Amino acid sequence: MVQITALAACLQDLFTSTADFLARWTGFIAHRRVLTGSAVARVLVFRWMANPRATLEDIAADLGVSAQALQQHLDRKAHAFFKALIADILGRLAKARFQAHALGLLNAFPAVVVEDCTTVSLPASLAGLFPGCGGANAADGAAAVKILARYEL
Repeated sequence: MVQITALAACLQDLFTSTADFLARWTGFIAHRRVLTGSAVARVLVFRWMANPRATLEDIAADLGVSAQALQQHLDRKAHAFFKALIADILGRLAKARFQAHALGLLNAFPAVVVEDCTTVSLPASLAGLFPGCGGANAADGAAAVKILARYEL
C-alpha cells in the first residue's frame, strides 16, 4: 500500500506543480490565463489514454479553449515543455529504479520492462512523409505514425 500512496503522490506532484513550473520555465505558458501547464499535460495524457481517437477539438473543449487557440500553443515551446516533462518522469523512474534495486526488489527477475505503443493519426497532407498502415485508422486519413516507448528497469 505504501507504493500506491507514493505513486499517487508522485503523479499528483508531476501533473500539478511540476508541470506548471516546467511550462513557465520552457516559456510554453507565459501568462496564466485559461491554459496552464498542468491542465494541458493532464488533458493531453489522460484524455488520449481514455480515447486515443480524441481530436484536437475534443481536447480544446476539455481545456475550455478553441481548437485554434490550442493549435497556436502547440509549437516549439510546447515541444520543449513535453520534453522537459518526460525528462522529469524518466528522472523519477531512475530514482525509483535505484531505490528498488537498493532494496533488492528486482533481483528475482532477469529483466523488468515497461512499454507502451500507440498510433497517432496525422493530417492527410502528411501522408507522403508518414503513410498510414491501413486497418482501423484507414478511414480517418492516410497519414499516421506509430510510437513505441520501451524502458528496461
